[in-house]
Amino acid sequence: MLIRFINMKRANIISTLLFIVFILAFYNCSNDNSRGFSLQQFDVKNIQLDSIICSFMNNNNEEIKDLSNKVPILALHHIDSFPAFNFTFVEKEDVSPYCIFEENRRIVGYVEIKNKDVIVLTKTNSKLYFAMEFYKFLIPTNHTKKFDFIYFPDDMYCVPDENGIPCPPHSFEPNYKVYIYKNNMFELYSTCSH
Repeated sequence: MLIRFINMKRANIISTLLFIVFILAFYNCSNDNSRGFSLQQFDVKNIQLDSIICSFMNNNNEEIKDLSNKVPILALHHIDSFPAFNFTFVEKEDVSPYCIFEENRRIVGYVEIKNKDVIVLTKTNSKLYFAMEFYKFLIPTNHTKKFDFIYFPDDMYCVPDENGIPCPPHSFEPNYKVYIYKNNMFELYSTCSH
């Protein structure tokens, strides 16, 4: 009788555990966790760069008013072997498909300037080279934040039409400013205003 009672208890425990596992599995499958990336926060170490970012944010009041749909982007790359810093505002829906995947940029993280998040991207593929080149300007912190508008797109490649002609490229021409760091100073390299 005691053995039967223990077996019955064991069966109830196993049934309860299986039910909990089933509920957790169903919950995970029903949530859309495919959108959003947790990005690492960086601090701006260079005073000149901090000043330029603040100036860019202050001089674009119209863009900043609409941060519910737009996000500031800082893209790090090189021009003539000098570190370059491209500042722009982009519609949130364009960040993943165009700023990251179409432009073949790597997500670095974000910086927070005046309680506004600026997404940091780069064309530098090597983490080591990025650290050697850009850590004098930005340094990583232990803080992270999830950005739901950054995601891996389902359809990165456009399907050609019935004649085999590929889709035309997306016309993506935001306003921007590009600075290069040369001789220990930042220089305005180019601007584009539409």
